[in-house]
Amino acid sequence: MKWFEREGADAWYQHTPEELLPAGTTCSCGATKWRKENDILDVWFDSGSSNLSVLKGAEWPADVYLEGPDQYRGWFHSSLLVATGIRDAAPYRGVVTHGWTLDEQGRPMSKSLGNALYPIEICEKWGADLLRLGVGSVEYQADVKMSERVMTQLSEAYRKIRNTFRFALGNLGDFDPSRDALSNEQLEEIDRWMLDRTAELVKKCREWYANYEFHRVYHAIHDYCVVDLSAFYFDVLKDRLYTKAPGNRSRRSAQTAVWKISSALVRLAAPILVFTAEEIWKYLPKAPGATESVHMTLFPGGGRACWRKCQGRRGEVGAARAGALCGACRSGTSPRCQDHRRWPRSEGASARRAGSGRFREAARRKTVRPPCTLHRFASRDPSIRHCGVRSSRDIAGSDHQDRAR
Repeated sequence: MKWFEREGADAWYQHTPEELLPAGTTCSCGATKWRKENDILDVWFDSGSSNLSVLKGAEWPADVYLEGPDQYRGWFHSSLLVATGIRDAAPYRGVVTHGWTLDEQGRPMSKSLGNALYPIEICEKWGADLLRLGVGSVEYQADVKMSERVMTQLSEAYRKIRNTFRFALGNLGDFDPSRDALSNEQLEEIDRWMLDRTAELVKKCREWYANYEFHRVYHAIHDYCVVDLSAFYFDVLKDRLYTKAPGNRSRRSAQTAVWKISSALVRLAAPILVFTAEEIWKYLPKAPGATESVHMTLFPGGGRACWRKCQGRRGEVGAARAGALCGACRSGTSPRCQDHRRWPRSEGASARRAGSGRFREAARRKTVRPPCTLHRFASRDPSIRHCGVRSSRDIAGSDHQDRAR
């Protein structure tokens, strides 16, 4: 290989077989003399037929071909022609193209200019994961600028992602999923909401991975770690995690959510942050049957698991609400209650005003049990639920009036 490193492909024509081959090379038949083949049909035919020898059996066709945009008239094209002629099918399921690597001034990196930043240099200074993150953080289909300043900025982003996992692992030291994990129905509302947000992120990232949009995956994971988790959710959890008893249900709820979120995020980040994800997986509490390596497991599911049961019963609950009227509605002396307070439009505004008057008069006589103020107007704010107080005597109480306000 030393000849080709120094002289390029022309070394094949400039040196004898004895110079090119290792000393003592012999054929399986025992021959020791070699003759070079100098006839090349076509350089693109040679590369275009390579898939027939590289991909064996069920491996053919390839999942994807990756090269620069100039290969549409080169390798991509010749491979398609050869495979179509021989096997009547394309040799690849997809084609991904990338742009060129530029320096900080926008010049193409090259040996002659001396402005190249080699991958081995990046790995030695920042680590292999930063090299992968540098590639995964940009829209690689366009030309990409790469410099030490860019790598320094990426190292700061990487540190924030790593610190997010560090906080999670630090608060899962006494957590055993098989013993301490709570079901979704037992979790605190904010924990269920955060799991719902995580499920949305998983769904988007899986779609982006399928479309080779790695930069979208990186930015989504980074923003989620920095904004949603570190700046908000983890900050809210500190009281529960640090002050509650180890076995407290509220603390276990927080730990369950942190564990599930971390398990999903580390699997999403694994294709990009290969070594970091493996290190996190090593210390992350695991459920029974979990794989030893994060790279042997599957992506998390994209469904909104924590709310799926509730969502599945929305129709059932809606039907029950539609058929249920409060006592005032059944008596006909009021407009409809919270769920039914609107009169049919055909009856007009006058009927609604008249109904409201009859409702107030009946309430003063305490002959009906109208819903509370909170219940009547809860639809204006979906977060408000019925207070459970229905009698007109309680409506007049100061405590209920304060709650109504």
